[in-house]
Amino acid sequence: MSKLPIPIIYFIISWLSATTALAQNVIFSDDFEAGIVSDAWVAKPGIDNGVVNTYRLTAPDTNYVIRLGKLHDGNKQLVINRLDLPLDLSLHSRVLLQFDIAHYGEESHPQDGIYLSTDGGKFFTKIYGFSFDQWSARTMSTPSPLDVTLLARKKSLSLNNQTIIRFQQYGSHDFIGSAQYSDGIQLDNIQVLAFEDTYTTIPFKESFESKAWHPSLSVGNITEPNQPLSPFGVVESVYYDSLRGKILRMGSQRDEQLTTNALDLRVDLSSQKEVELLFKILNNGDETHPQDGIFFSPDGGQQFIKVFDFDLEAWREKEFGSYPPININRLAQQHKIPLTSQFVIRFQQHDDDDFAGSRLSSDGIYLDDIELRKATATYASYPLFEDFNHGSLASYWKVSVPDTRDTAVSVAPTGHVALVPHAKGYAIALGNTVDRLYNTNALDLHINLSQAENPELSFKIFNHYDETHSLDGVYFSNDAGQHFTKVIHFDGSSWATKAWGEFNALNLRAIAANHQLALTEHFVIRFQQHDDDDFEGTRTVSDGIYLDNISIQEPPHQYYAALPLIETFESDSLTKFWRAGNLSKTADEELIRPDASAQIIDGLGHSSPHALALGRAHNGELGVSAYDLHLDLSYQSNLELNFRMYSHKAESQKENGIWVSQNGGQSYQHAYSFRPSVPRQYVRYSINLDSLIETLALNYTDQFIIRFQHVGDRSFLGSDGFASGAILDDIVVTHRLTAPSVQDMRLRYQENSKQSQIQWPHSESAHNYQVQIFLEELSSQHLVADQTTKDNSLLLAKDVLLSGQLYYIRIRSINGISASDWSDPVAISANREGRISTSSLAIILP
Repeated sequence: MSKLPIPIIYFIISWLSATTALAQNVIFSDDFEAGIVSDAWVAKPGIDNGVVNTYRLTAPDTNYVIRLGKLHDGNKQLVINRLDLPLDLSLHSRVLLQFDIAHYGEESHPQDGIYLSTDGGKFFTKIYGFSFDQWSARTMSTPSPLDVTLLARKKSLSLNNQTIIRFQQYGSHDFIGSAQYSDGIQLDNIQVLAFEDTYTTIPFKESFESKAWHPSLSVGNITEPNQPLSPFGVVESVYYDSLRGKILRMGSQRDEQLTTNALDLRVDLSSQKEVELLFKILNNGDETHPQDGIFFSPDGGQQFIKVFDFDLEAWREKEFGSYPPININRLAQQHKIPLTSQFVIRFQQHDDDDFAGSRLSSDGIYLDDIELRKATATYASYPLFEDFNHGSLASYWKVSVPDTRDTAVSVAPTGHVALVPHAKGYAIALGNTVDRLYNTNALDLHINLSQAENPELSFKIFNHYDETHSLDGVYFSNDAGQHFTKVIHFDGSSWATKAWGEFNALNLRAIAANHQLALTEHFVIRFQQHDDDDFEGTRTVSDGIYLDNISIQEPPHQYYAALPLIETFESDSLTKFWRAGNLSKTADEELIRPDASAQIIDGLGHSSPHALALGRAHNGELGVSAYDLHLDLSYQSNLELNFRMYSHKAESQKENGIWVSQNGGQSYQHAYSFRPSVPRQYVRYSINLDSLIETLALNYTDQFIIRFQHVGDRSFLGSDGFASGAILDDIVVTHRLTAPSVQDMRLRYQENSKQSQIQWPHSESAHNYQVQIFLEELSSQHLVADQTTKDNSLLLAKDVLLSGQLYYIRIRSINGISASDWSDPVAISANREGRISTSSLAIILP
């Protein structure tokens, strides 16, 4: 090894980690320590003071190098100097060229570079250029080995027994002087290596702890014209710390020296169905460049296609992170790259500063624990309920890379998908581990739905200040994850924050059909979250969601109540006739939010503590809540719905009101709008169901549903003026109560007790009757008797009716919660004995 004289700075870069990884033979090697240009070389200096000769460096170093340039400036004419190496390379499938190089203020010219001849020197073709303008002058460095075979192939050349490798320099000044007045290059330690490619099989793992890398790993050759060769790039394994040990780093040896660096992993994928790539990565202040990322080559490295971005610029914490397992097969399929026996996976980095310094003056990346493994997928049996309380993810769950074909996707190695404890066990968190770095998290549930009839998806979700993004939501795949379709949107900006909500009874078959998907044995449900902050901090600097209680099952057996139905909610839980239904049937998608719900609350009932609240438990955007009452109304008629409703304010959303279904919830029609006349107190509603059904052209069936629905934006637990929602109580569905027929009223006189008795026909659905008697006028001031009886008769006391007075009597039916209209009043009178004369009956028309 030779060095430049002082003041030339020399960096010794060890390529031990690279060369020991190569299965190679040395074809040719020359360190020029003999002090002469050996016969293996053909030196061709230019005619105007050109020189190609060995040169001994001054003390304290006495190594020899070979220089190409001018002996002195002379007339400052541009001169071409050449150094040729004839070789027989006909027996080698892959040849590498390695050398040390420095320049003396050389400008870049098209003539500078490495040339190749395969016809014994008749014609030369430039295969690689030197970009001296981008290199530090007078600094000896070692570029990555050049793949001569690949470079030749790109120029349609084949190495043979008449191959000549030429180093060529073009300049006008000698080696002495400032950068502006000096030219020339210096070479040393030139090696030509025969390289035998090794392709690993699956599984594979490299942690860089050994002295030599796995033979399938090598420093990649950057042969693209827009990525010029730089001698300052480094791809090497170094000690990191006591916890991680040795790692691999890629970057520049010097500041302000652009380098493109690559690590190639060769693998036989010809017989692999699904393979995952895993690795750990640390960003050392590296900015984002188009050259950064993962590249694939199906032809042993002849051509590379970028398939995955390293967008690390915003990731400022110098900590190791990791991407979700990257499915090689699917990524290759997306880019139409075949899987072959000579597949190359390239990790590539591009930037201009070294590893030392602050964030603004350092670059490079670190890699560790590179692994390839078979991707396995376990499909959960149906039905499924997951509460995560086992403390670990079951095998049918998988953290995945989202669909990178969507240009809005940002995938960073800082994503966080993990189980976390909470008050009732465990939940799964999706978010970030750093601030101000956008990332997309995807959690996949694999489930066999091929035998499911009408599966419903329900799950709880906790919004941790997550903003709305187009990538948030639920995605379906029916082809084992090859393709995903977004089916449900998460609108976090419109949801209540720091609170649990629930998506309930989402009909998977209907949702899938709406997107032309079938339920298959390889069905995947993806929960996806996208944002830029971690879970720590206030509302403006934290993001993320939590999921829990994920259920996929057939709808529970639905019971339909027989009449009469009386619901006061005092059981503290909804009976089997109530159920949360499919809200998409009766509301726009943007109104369906997990924090709008229906629940039984205590302390706000009408005549007893409990009631059913429709609305939001927390303030937020407009959201719909509803609950369905299932009734068997087959062969019924003359029906009535009665209920009491407490409303905080008069709300006129078109979705508010009562919706009905005659087919078990397959379709609904809006039947009645809530229009509370008096806010903040209970109002009684009495609705003639027969009239509604007739207007809507529906029929009573054995699968009849009455849906109570409300849309609002504030909590139903808020204070007056800052609350919303509807609170329901005393719901009764029964045959419509009618007043007794006064035409059929009978008056009797009991001789033994000297009392008069009034009798009337029984009214259907009546539990009690209320009887009122007025003196001369129908007014409260003239009310002389107001009695309630269970029987359809009333025995009057002796002194109720006075002889010679005119009285009016009216009757109505009661079922405990509702009452019929009053009957038409009837005029009666009594004689001196208190006997009511039948001849005194007369119907008084209103």
